[in-house]
Amino acid sequence: AALFNYNNVERENGTTSIQDDRDRNEYMVSSNLGYEVMQSRSLYVAGSYSERVHDEMIDSSAFNSRDSSDYRAGIGFNNDKETSNLYFNFVIGYLNRDYEADQLPDIDGVDVKIESILKLTEQDRVKINVGRDIKDSYSTDNSGYIQTSAAIQYDRKIATDLTAYAKLRYLNNDFETINTATTLDREDNVYDIGVGLSYEIIEDLFANADYGYRNRSSNEDDAEFDTHKVGVSMSYKF
Repeated sequence: AALFNYNNVERENGTTSIQDDRDRNEYMVSSNLGYEVMQSRSLYVAGSYSERVHDEMIDSSAFNSRDSSDYRAGIGFNNDKETSNLYFNFVIGYLNRDYEADQLPDIDGVDVKIESILKLTEQDRVKINVGRDIKDSYSTDNSGYIQTSAAIQYDRKIATDLTAYAKLRYLNNDFETINTATTLDREDNVYDIGVGLSYEIIEDLFANADYGYRNRSSNEDDAEFDTHKVGVSMSYKF
């Protein structure tokens, strides 16, 4: 389960961006069933079901509810991450989100997941991730969107407890339009670039510092932007 809480934001022009109606609880159950078809390589089936329950029954866009449920199912193939210099995990399947409000169109599509880790040396590794997911938009024009992502990250251990990394990511957001007769079918392309350092303070506890740049282009002009972000954080590896 996960709890999300948002606060309203005042814009530069003095108006208020309503965010409170995004407050919600999310619940999910998932299961995998696999069979080792050869040494350290497994074929499996995976499935999950989740629900999003919002605090507000009626959101600011006047829809009855943004509550929804989804399920995804797929077939996967992977190998043993601990014993191989090249780890891979491939999944192909189907994903679907059903909205409670009749005004909001449901979303479905092909589910894809690719994870790969290549250990070049004891100090160097490359991670590749490709995936698809469904996101809510909280817009008066769209119920949500299918997000397709592709990312690559290079990690370099420059000391026993210090790792540097650089990453690139591309996102495509394909929106599900509520009224196609009056509204443009929106599509965004997002490009992320980032570099950072991660320092292991004690076993499994890390201090992180990073810089990131994001550019979003869209067929809706007012949805385009670019940002620079510098951040520091703490993380714990379970």
